Amino acid sequence: MHVEVTFKNNLPSTVCRGKHMHGKSSEINWPQRMHRQFVRTSSSVLNQCNPKPWKDAATVIIAARPSTFKIRGPASVIDYSLLMLKRNTGSSFLPDSYVFPGGVIDDGDLSSEWLQLFKPDDLLGLNSRINLPPIYTTNRASSVPNNVALRICAIRETFEESGLLLVKPNDSPVREGVAKFNAMGPRVTDVSLAELVEWRKRVRQNAFEFINLCRLLECVPNVWALSEWSNWLTPTVARRRYDTAFFLCCMDQVPDTKMTPDDREIIKSAWINPYTAIEMKMSGKLSLVEPQIYEILRILNFDRVSNLYRFNRKRSEMGTERYVAQVLLAKNGIISTLPGDSSYDNNYDNSLVDTDCIPIDETIEENCRNSEYLHRAIYHQPDGNTLGIMCNITQRYGHVSPVDWKNFVLSQAGD
Repeated sequence: MHVEVTFKNNLPSTVCRGKHMHGKSSEINWPQRMHRQFVRTSSSVLNQCNPKPWKDAATVIIAARPSTFKIRGPASVIDYSLLMLKRNTGSSFLPDSYVFPGGVIDDGDLSSEWLQLFKPDDLLGLNSRINLPPIYTTNRASSVPNNVALRICAIRETFEESGLLLVKPNDSPVREGVAKFNAMGPRVTDVSLAELVEWRKRVRQNAFEFINLCRLLECVPNVWALSEWSNWLTPTVARRRYDTAFFLCCMDQVPDTKMTPDDREIIKSAWINPYTAIEMKMSGKLSLVEPQIYEILRILNFDRVSNLYRFNRKRSEMGTERYVAQVLLAKNGIISTLPGDSSYDNNYDNSLVDTDCIPIDETIEENCRNSEYLHRAIYHQPDGNTLGIMCNITQRYGHVSPVDWKNFVLSQAGD
């Protein structure tokens, strides 16, 4: 299988430094747009871990079926939308970009107070996953399991940024599955907009307030609705690095709730059909960062939210792979390689920060021809405005590869 996806939009935002093999210095724009800018700083419990050159974070891809399905054309084959948040135009990082909700893990997400709300036996299944990357296995000096704390982080950030509360009433049964909006309980759905705004402000200022909110509403974060999807670590060429756990949450319907952006980091929240998101990206109408493009293209393998849920529920039990791009400086642009690519160095020191690109004495096209296995994004000089995603490898842990966008469009047009 060979997958190649090409975009021609305004991707570059920073400079990638390096020297070609023939000694010529080079500075080219490289889209260091791998993750959201996370504003929280490391705190006491987190600082007890071994020091790392990045911050741990969590994000959640929320897929839900609209209650009224009015989409026409090729996008109509996809029966669900994704929650996307637009970053502030004035942001110093990823301005105007659409991202999934998420942020840096906080001491509040690791607080032992959560264990007073959860029943310990209800969390056992979440902590029995296998083949997990370090973000899940790091010792955080907390009694809250990593798999739980990361889910709480993603759910808390979703509430802060959009107003959506992914919670479960205390008196409802625990089950992994599609999150049912109507099962969130009247205590949650009846919260007024004014109360939501005030609580979001309080939680944003102090993550421990999320515990107090759940106590008040007699609920807990619905950690069982989230399943591991992927893990992205910002490449070493970045000055600020984030190790981000990507979760997937499937909902039975788009919530009819009081969702509003926080008007700080986020200025707009929208439910966007994944086909439409990529289509708008290709036409320059929507700005997406590389992991979002990659993951949306993977999600497009599934036309029904129920199929997406069933696939990842079984697949997540096999393990989760960490993606750390290694950035190669070619003669005419850069190649951002991912694990499994022929040019990917499994012995490379991924703990470095703010490094130069790795120079190669080939053009992008020459390197692609000389590589048996391709798992990469490519950016051409002079402006870096062409992004191509190429993948012909078999993904680990039963995962799917990004769809071939051109063939995907043609197949939908023929239906």
